[in-house]
Amino acid sequence: MNVNVFKLVLNTVKSGSIITNLALSGYLFFLNEMVYDWFFYDTVHEISSDIFYNGGTNPFLGVILFLAMAGELAAFILKSRYGGEAGSEGVGVFLLWMFHTVIAVLMTIVALGAFGITFENEKYIGILSAALFASVIKELVILVIIIGGTEKRRPSKLKNFIADMLFLIFYSLAYTIVIGNLLKTHDYNNYLLASHYSIPLIVMYTFIVILLFFMLYLPLRIPYFLYERYGSTKELVIGGLSILFVAAAVVLPLFEGEYSLERALEHPGDVEILFLNSTGIDEVPVEIRRFNNLRVLHLGFNRIRALPLWLAELDKLEWIGLGGNSFRALPPVLLELPRLKEIDIHYNRIKKMPHDLSPLKRLRLLNIRSNSMPPAEKERVMRVLQRSEKNPGGITLIL
Repeated sequence: MNVNVFKLVLNTVKSGSIITNLALSGYLFFLNEMVYDWFFYDTVHEISSDIFYNGGTNPFLGVILFLAMAGELAAFILKSRYGGEAGSEGVGVFLLWMFHTVIAVLMTIVALGAFGITFENEKYIGILSAALFASVIKELVILVIIIGGTEKRRPSKLKNFIADMLFLIFYSLAYTIVIGNLLKTHDYNNYLLASHYSIPLIVMYTFIVILLFFMLYLPLRIPYFLYERYGSTKELVIGGLSILFVAAAVVLPLFEGEYSLERALEHPGDVEILFLNSTGIDEVPVEIRRFNNLRVLHLGFNRIRALPLWLAELDKLEWIGLGGNSFRALPPVLLELPRLKEIDIHYNRIKKMPHDLSPLKRLRLLNIRSNSMPPAEKERVMRVLQRSEKNPGGITLIL
């Protein structure tokens, strides 16, 4: 399936589109589009993803996240005192608040992880518990504000503007940290076309992704549901469509790629993602040499025993999936791919890794679980490669 036709639209509506931003809060969101989305989204996503999945650290981002969460609380207080009358309340808003609490907890975990404070280290359990408790208390204060626990004062355009800016910062970071990482994890095993062999499976995964999106995205719009009023039916329709556009921006990229070699060969220069998993092949098709822009190659769950030497010609390859095949050793050709960041070679027959593991240190992730390695070999690999306090330069290792 080729969704190149959607790329222009996806680039427009990605993480705070102009359409969405106009519907949310008028001119303020032009600032979001021009500054945050264009210059900071990719950087924040990359750093937070490293913290979320790889145990990385970045104290600067941690400080920013804590300030953003505190700023959101201040924004609710300002809006409740100096903004317009709040909109409708009820069970719907309460449910949004519940999932908003989930988002706040996830952001707190990432913010603490940015300082190296994680659940893996027992000495930080007290700090984690206290921070998460404080996060929940903050959300309870927001709930009190939502249901009208703060007395209104006279409107103030300046304080209302400050509140909008604080909401804007929190919205942008929360979208990136939570939705960007949970729904677009760069694990191509989770791409919908990785299940190309089963239409019911694709439908089920699509439903799950859409459900998760609405559970995580709509709570971010609580301030706008409460304090922004649409002046006409037309504006209300545009607001609803904006949500659907953002949902499309999240779901459609998960359909990127090709799963038919014959169709991919019709435009080899455009092929960046190729799913040939679960196709029953026992060797890598030589036609793949023509895909000189290939970034992702999924060959999992076939009967492949070895990789051809010409695979080194695919110098743009970043991710390769080899799980569920018949490899007895890590293919040496993988070490010759200059941009390769992730190798998934789980569920094979590998008993021993290369003696020199230093070439693997340039990877971001290596998944070698469910192989035949004895405990001593696993310990050696972990000692050399796995990221830890004693080995901060290690990679994410899945054993």
